[in-house]
Amino acid sequence: MSGNIRFIFQHAEELTPGGAIDFVKAGKLDNIKTVFGLHADAALKVNTVGILPGWISAQSIRIQIELEGSGGHSARPYEAFDPVYAGTIMLNELYSGLYRKQKAELPFVFSIGKINAGNAFNAIATSYIAEGTLRVTDTEQGDKLVEYIEKTVASIADKWGGTAKVNSIKGAPPVINDPEATRKVRNLIKDVLRDEQIITPQKSMGGEDFSMFLSKAPGVFLKIGISNDTINAPVHTGRFDIDEKAISFAVNLYAWILMRFFN
Repeated sequence: MSGNIRFIFQHAEELTPGGAIDFVKAGKLDNIKTVFGLHADAALKVNTVGILPGWISAQSIRIQIELEGSGGHSARPYEAFDPVYAGTIMLNELYSGLYRKQKAELPFVFSIGKINAGNAFNAIATSYIAEGTLRVTDTEQGDKLVEYIEKTVASIADKWGGTAKVNSIKGAPPVINDPEATRKVRNLIKDVLRDEQIITPQKSMGGEDFSMFLSKAPGVFLKIGISNDTINAPVHTGRFDIDEKAISFAVNLYAWILMRFFN
């Protein structure tokens, strides 16, 4: 080896904003020239690797929207602010209005996954809470979309006589593979893999905090195939499993890259 290798064993990858930022703040990425990462990909067959320059995953921004009012009797809605009614209008506006700001070169996704409101079937609720995520491929774009959400929610609450609050928690930035490092790695793995084993993977709107490491050094995030004809459940599901041949394949490929990249 012509150089030193630092191995990173990271905690809290699935949380927002992710554990990678703790490593960066602690100086563990200082003086690093290049950084590499691997991620299991159930869309790829075992003994294949996915490699792609540029952005490959999105930034996840957690969104919580809260509407509040005095509540009231369901028979007299004219006496109260109805947060459920206002929340329905709000979500319709956000789901339609946000996508009018969609640019082909900067895709994003907005989804609400959780709604809580009310305690009784015959009473107008005092609060309405909606939680979801905004997935963006550009951090500046994300800031503008969060601002649009805040203004839209405030406008609807004000129109119907309630109060509103929007909280947003930003996850790690999008993962953007360095073009030159990606080209070099692709050329290296061509020496040991057939062309059909080197795949151009799909870009993902999922979040990944490996981008925090890339903020300190250029690098490459690879996708490792883990599925076969019978083991092919998506990641983050209760049926998830891997073809265990993927482990030795990934270790050997990683070792080859590390031994050759710096020579």
